[in-house]
Amino acid sequence: MTSATYKLAFNGNTLTYPGWNGFCSYEVKEGPTYTTLWETDTPAENKYSITLNDSIDNYNELIVYGWASRDNQRIIKSQNRYIVTSGHPNRCTCYVAGKWNDAANGYILANFTNIDLSGTSGYISSSCFVGIDYNSNNFSKGWFDNRQVDIHPYKIVGVKES
Repeated sequence: MTSATYKLAFNGNTLTYPGWNGFCSYEVKEGPTYTTLWETDTPAENKYSITLNDSIDNYNELIVYGWASRDNQRIIKSQNRYIVTSGHPNRCTCYVAGKWNDAANGYILANFTNIDLSGTSGYISSSCFVGIDYNSNNFSKGWFDNRQVDIHPYKIVGVKES
């Protein structure tokens, strides 16, 4: 009696079953590795150059962490993921959307700061908000060179798939 070999691939892993007279084996693919490329104790300001520990070209994805203190009422945090386009400049952002503060007239908006990355170099440029005023439904927007209440990056992590 001949036995056939069956393979089942799931999530990058392979389950091999050589037939009724055989055994079952499972090959597990290693997970991704996470490397902190840049980190600071306080959020970086706009118009600020950064140097990464390694080139972004060595990674498949980037995770950008950001935070802001909103009018001493609350801390806003973000975690945004981006696919790396190797060999090219990459633009990432710290991005968050929601109510600006706890006041009844707080803005409903999107707030972000652009980060341009290439190799081991980075530049944190202007921050922006766009949204609707909560009480009047008027559209509001603005670009800023540096406001502490805007969300800013404090950590960049490289993700490398095995």
